[in-house]
Amino acid sequence: MPMSRLTTSVAAVAAGVLLLGAAGGTFAQWKESETVDGGTVTVGHLDMEVTPGTWFDTKGTPDDTSDDTELDAASFRIVPGDVIEYRATITPDLVGDNLEAELSSDLSTATGDLADFVTTESTLDGAPTQTLTPADNGTSFDAIVRVEMPYGEGTVTDPDGGEDTSLDLSSMEIALVQTPNP
Repeated sequence: MPMSRLTTSVAAVAAGVLLLGAAGGTFAQWKESETVDGGTVTVGHLDMEVTPGTWFDTKGTPDDTSDDTELDAASFRIVPGDVIEYRATITPDLVGDNLEAELSSDLSTATGDLADFVTTESTLDGAPTQTLTPADNGTSFDAIVRVEMPYGEGTVTDPDGGEDTSLDLSSMEIALVQTPNP
């Protein structure tokens, strides 16, 4: 039986492809590339400086600091009616064109039996949190932790009202955390 022309053509093409592949041959392809100067991308940063704080006896009037006296928290013993404050200063350093961050303080780690008999509050320039941008660089924020032991009828649930107990604030945290880009 004679071979048809189609079969002969297919066999010839297949033999050519096999010969090119076996010989390491390639098909022609043109290529060109150019270097493009995209410049440099630089990352900003988020940082803060926190000064060591100091404890003060507010003499029960936290809004009037004129007669506040510095105290040593290790030896000072609070009594009902006292309001004491820990005061520190925070200075942010934010670099980034779209950077926005939240400054906050966390007292959730305060422990001790005295926690049932006092109220604690932390503020940053009078507010629970502050939203900051690079425009706030170099601005000082007052961080205040206020501990108040209430005085008066009905303020203490135990006849001894927390006597000889303590409140451990050694793990307080001030955080500066980036928020989603505005």
